[in-house]
Parts: sequence; C-alpha cells; structure tokens
Amino acid sequence: MKCCIAALLLSCLTAGAKEPEAPLRVVVYLQSGGVWLPGAALGSAKSQASRLFLAEGISLEWRDCKPPKSTTDEEVVVAVSFRMSTPSEFERNDRAEALAVTYPYGKGPLTVMVFADRVARYLTQFHGNEPAKVLGHILAHEIGHAIEGVARHSDAGLMKPRWNWQDLLEIRGNGLHFAPQDRDLLMQRFLPDRAAATPASL
Repeated sequence: MKCCIAALLLSCLTAGAKEPEAPLRVVVYLQSGGVWLPGAALGSAKSQASRLFLAEGISLEWRDCKPPKSTTDEEVVVAVSFRMSTPSEFERNDRAEALAVTYPYGKGPLTVMVFADRVARYLTQFHGNEPAKVLGHILAHEIGHAIEGVARHSDAGLMKPRWNWQDLLEIRGNGLHFAPQDRDLLMQRFLPDRAAATPASL
C-alpha cells in the first residue's frame, strides 16, 4: 500500500513538473580577418564566451563564415569581424582605448567590429590560457551589447566600460558575469523591437 501511494505521489509530481526550457539561441557569424591569433586560442575564446551566455540561458551558435545580408524577425544574428587596423575615427580621446565597437540597433545581422591590432597588444600582458579567457570576455561583452540592443555600460560585471585589475583577476579565474540589469536587457532582446542610434564600444 505504501509503495502504491509513493508511486502515485511520484507520478503526480512528474506530471506537474515542467520540461527544462531550451536555451534562447543567438547565431554568431565570425570572420577572423586573417591569422592574428592561434586557432586553438580563438576556439577557446569562443567557448569562454559561450559559457558566459549559457549561464544566462542563451546559447551562442558559432558559424565561421560571412553572415547573410538579411535575417528573419525570429532570429537574433550577430556578425563579428576582426579589423586588422583600428579605424581613424577611434583615435579620438574618448575612444582611444576602445578594443571593439558594436552597432546594436536594428534586427540584424548586428555588427561587432573587433580591433585586432589593439586587442593583440592588450593580450600581451597575459600568459598561458589567459589571453583566450580575456578575448572570450571581450567577445561576450560586445555580443552582449548587440543582444541588449542599446548603447550602455554597467557599473559592475561583464558589461563595465573598463575592467580594472580586480575584474581581470576574476576573468582569469571563474570569469565575470552579467549584472542583474544586463540580464533583464538580454531577455528583452527576444521581445518586440527596440530603437536608438549610436554605437557602443569597449
């Protein structure tokens, strides 16, 4: 009798339990723009960025090719390219230290441009597997701008405008995470349209 009651309770609990929700999907097209970083390190950086987003219920689907010219309303598509020389407009004081720029407005593909020359110099201060971890955070930061759909930075976490030494320690350890407000904005990207007009840069 006790076994029957236990089995009945278990079946009721199982029937009421929800299936785990599938992660929200973002397709990321990556154009390397030349061999400036070892392939294994770039692969590790992509894995690091994916891990940071998967913690928020978002799956990054990487494709190493050119993005399509247009996308459907149901898709969130980000196009990442590496610019070997930083464009001259980013030499101004307020952008002189930017490692990348993102144009998060519109439906897609949403554009991320990484300044390979600056990033390569920035990564020289790290050793071992650290450059891949740092690059993964740079990619995640910029993809975060694209998904959030707004040019803004946070006071803490992955979406800070500049990372200090404490942030870099965390990056080289367990990694930075999205602040609560950023989590909200990430989810809003999968809701109806948003609009504005200036790029966000790190």
